Amino acid sequence: MRAVRNRARAVLLAGAVVLGLSSCRGCDERWQEHLRKMAHREGNCYAMPVREVAEVVRQLLIEDGFPVPAGAPDDTGLIATGWKDTTIGASRLTSAGRPARARREVFIAGGPCLRVASREIEQSTPKEGPDYADTSYQHSFAEDDLILRLDERLQAHARPWQPPP
Repeated sequence: MRAVRNRARAVLLAGAVVLGLSSCRGCDERWQEHLRKMAHREGNCYAMPVREVAEVVRQLLIEDGFPVPAGAPDDTGLIATGWKDTTIGASRLTSAGRPARARREVFIAGGPCLRVASREIEQSTPKEGPDYADTSYQHSFAEDDLILRLDERLQAHARPWQPPP
């Protein structure tokens, strides 16, 4: 009886060690890399005119499939896209899914050295119908991805950010 218990404990211990070593170490490494990139990006500002940064942001948003207002970018420092369909739960075999859509707002601010922030707005219609639509303003990995890709493109103009005096 005692040998069976010891064997069971050994198997459980070995299983715990294997799970501990193979768990989500890769997940944590990716998360830590993401945090390093975000910290690097947050330490930078971009020494270039607002209009040029706005043009690069507009290109990224168009690549992501967001409808961007036509015309030349202005110097206001705010780029707001139109709504992009992000319908969830759709399947050609079972249902049309629940309507959902998203839009982005990108803020460009600063003086001689510009900083950029992004916000994603999502709207979804629950099963009860369109009168019960949920709108959420949230911080998501998609926002971070947009900002990181922008940082990669503007790296030549990056300067260490200093808080205003």
